[in-house]
Amino acid sequence: MVGNPPYTRWTEIHDETQGLIRKRLGNLMRRYGLTPQVSRGVEPGIYTYWIMHATDFLKEDGRLGMIISNTWLQTDYGIGFGSFLLDNFRIKAIIDTALKLFKDALVTTCIVLAERESDEAKRLENEVVFIHIPGEVKSADVGRLLRAVETGSSDDYTVTVVKQKELPRDRKWIDIFFKTVDISKHPLMTKLGELFEPLRGNTVWAEWSISHGRRPDPGSSDFTYLSPSKIKEFNLDKWAYPNVPLKDALVYPAITSARQTNYFTFTEEDWEEMRGSDDRCYMFVCHVPRKKLPKEMADYVKWGETECMTRIRGTRKGGRLASETEAAKTRANEPKRFHGWYDLGGVIPAPIFAIRQAWYKTRFTWCRFPVTMYDALIALAPKKSVSLDEAQTKALLAYLNSSFAQAYIETDGRKSPGGIIGFEVNIAREMPVLDVRKLNNKQLNSLAKLFDKLEHEARKIGGASRREEIEKLKPKIYEIDRAVASLLSIKDEDVKNVQAQVDLMVERRVSVAKKAR
Repeated sequence: MVGNPPYTRWTEIHDETQGLIRKRLGNLMRRYGLTPQVSRGVEPGIYTYWIMHATDFLKEDGRLGMIISNTWLQTDYGIGFGSFLLDNFRIKAIIDTALKLFKDALVTTCIVLAERESDEAKRLENEVVFIHIPGEVKSADVGRLLRAVETGSSDDYTVTVVKQKELPRDRKWIDIFFKTVDISKHPLMTKLGELFEPLRGNTVWAEWSISHGRRPDPGSSDFTYLSPSKIKEFNLDKWAYPNVPLKDALVYPAITSARQTNYFTFTEEDWEEMRGSDDRCYMFVCHVPRKKLPKEMADYVKWGETECMTRIRGTRKGGRLASETEAAKTRANEPKRFHGWYDLGGVIPAPIFAIRQAWYKTRFTWCRFPVTMYDALIALAPKKSVSLDEAQTKALLAYLNSSFAQAYIETDGRKSPGGIIGFEVNIAREMPVLDVRKLNNKQLNSLAKLFDKLEHEARKIGGASRREEIEKLKPKIYEIDRAVASLLSIKDEDVKNVQAQVDLMVERRVSVAKKAR
């Protein structure tokens, strides 16, 4: 059985067809975690169901050959789809290609070759050939490709042979195509969660909400995030920095949007530039009992209870009052931690933060000015037992912005149907990182200087977010990669494989977004 099923996303399938798929494959969808959950980013392509349905038409030893989108190799739902293949087939080969096999195609493809097998022992002992055809290859000779499948080796393509029983059921298969080393067990490595507590934002409310399984957003952004002009409008100036020291500020300097941070450091000068542009660069933190609020602050809180409405698309006047949002009501019901619905509980120091949802690179930034961060930033709050000096902090930032760190995020991160990679709190905790506490001064200073060079180059070219900026920064990132590799005794070939892996996975995510547009 051969085919090239549609690459249609679940939300693009007609309701009637969705119903038929659920009716025919509902039990299998549940068993393998392939039931669509669009709000959580679980949106399998129709080709997964196509192959599941086709399996019933194959006799024992019957052969299946399908050209499908290769996006499943790096998605959460792909883990379940891979398990389905393991339970039903001797997988002959998975051929991953960056070639555009079809005219005007935006999504790259993979070829699945498999044979129906009900004998578990035979499936387990089967050898699977993984072949990657890189982007620089303009065309592939079918004869050479088939020989690679049969022999498990090739001078033209990257080939990896794995026993089927060794294929994982709990992680994505994308990294099987690349002969990279596992650095997580190296003596100089640790987990990010051993050094920091990752949070979504760095208010006490953000910490409390994450630990209690709640959404960490503050509720009404129009109430919580303020511009200098709005501060003046409500006469809140005397409680806002720099009119009061940071330790006394009730209206606190803040980052309220990812676009406000474009480099690998965030300084007071960066914040002052936002302030001069009348950007929303303050957050109403106000950890003060209501009875002790100054009149102007009390009046602002009253405005949040009577006039400030949330904005909801499709409505003319907005949604709820600021005091009636779910976050606000939750805080009001926790008097031991918060003085009222308006109170975010204070600010938790976080010297490093990361972009939670990124297109081309998950950028880690040294926060040199202690601002409050909104919930779309992953704030890294140091554990009580951890104290890093400047050289250690910069050395860690060098690693966090390396290809090794990005490869982990691309592999384990939450990929949205639209193509953005999500660096979530649970993923951050488990992330392998260089334990800079174990490095000597020479090693620390070497990495710290490389981080300085990366930041200098980002400032020079005007940012570190857009694709063209990341391409210009790659030479500096690759310098860091080589320095890390030297510390961990990683071969040059393995470093290049990691870099190629990152490029490939980023390109796939972006191609999905292009298709959607």
